[in-house]
Amino acid sequence: MLDVLTEADYLKLIYQNQMVIDVRAPVEFQQGSFSVAVNAPVLNDHERDLIGKAYKQQGKDPAVKLGYEIVSGENLKTKIQVWKALIQQHPEAVISCFRGGLRSQTTQKFLTEVGVHRPRIEKGYKHFRQFLIDNLKNYSLTNEMLVLTGLTGSAKTHLINKLSKIYPAIDLEHHANHRGSAFGKVGLQPSQAQFENDLTTDILRTQKVFSTTSFAKSPILFEDESRVIGSLHLTDDFFNRLRASPVILVQIPLAERVENIFSDYIETARISEDLFAYYKKSLVGLEKRLGGLKLKEILGDLEHACSESLSQNKHESHKVWIEKLLVHYYDKLYLSSFEKRNPKIQFRGNHTEILHFLQNLT
Repeated sequence: MLDVLTEADYLKLIYQNQMVIDVRAPVEFQQGSFSVAVNAPVLNDHERDLIGKAYKQQGKDPAVKLGYEIVSGENLKTKIQVWKALIQQHPEAVISCFRGGLRSQTTQKFLTEVGVHRPRIEKGYKHFRQFLIDNLKNYSLTNEMLVLTGLTGSAKTHLINKLSKIYPAIDLEHHANHRGSAFGKVGLQPSQAQFENDLTTDILRTQKVFSTTSFAKSPILFEDESRVIGSLHLTDDFFNRLRASPVILVQIPLAERVENIFSDYIETARISEDLFAYYKKSLVGLEKRLGGLKLKEILGDLEHACSESLSQNKHESHKVWIEKLLVHYYDKLYLSSFEKRNPKIQFRGNHTEILHFLQNLT
């Protein structure tokens, strides 16, 4: 069995969706990790801080000695149990720390002593992260893309996810954990590094999955996004390629778009005062473009709809402010941007027509 995985093994690791036991401290893990990883630290944040201070004040050898003192006895026994349980669940799991140094080597040693043998990633997360950065840049500079675009409410994300089963397509908003609009907050967003890691991993896997199909040379389809998605941003190379790519234009009636927004933001949402407070705050943030009078009008419609939702469990009146917001804000914003970009339109149509078009795009 291999003791280490090198860069030559990275693609296999990605393609096989192989679990990584990341033994870095939680504070490091939260800044970015492997796409399929679980944090089972050899040192927690406090223990890491103690050893870091010892290293600065006393040098390497005393710090290492302190580390072995901390990770011993019941502490070590508990950690070995955690690692063994993860490996029982994921027999293919590999071990990693930041640089492939002492922490992953020590973890590997502790496990070997109890009869468990798993390889570690030789140069750790840092090197793997650079591998992904390089691959994302290379992909952005050398590959064609196809962009799904359309007015807000065209259910582009739903279409992307449906299309991904038959055509290479990737949901950027899923990786960003954000719907990409002023009202698009879903929950906590990943770190910038994690967003890029997961996107690159998805690109590589998608290319692999479709490499043996008639779509092997077809460009991956992405949803049209601005450079910024919530608190995250697309890399310059990726965004520039995205904006320079031909588009498929989704065209559906306004009434249908209103229904789509209503479904995503009201019907399937967890109705609460906090949710509506967030919607009101987001709407107020659009005052500069909407203008004071129009904002006041739409805000009044929103407050009326929220009141009916909370007091009577009736939600239909939300469609009033949704339609006005589409017509007076989002449509104007989109059409102005689209006109300036003047992209090449490869196809236009509704969801069914686009699905049929891509099925035959080989």
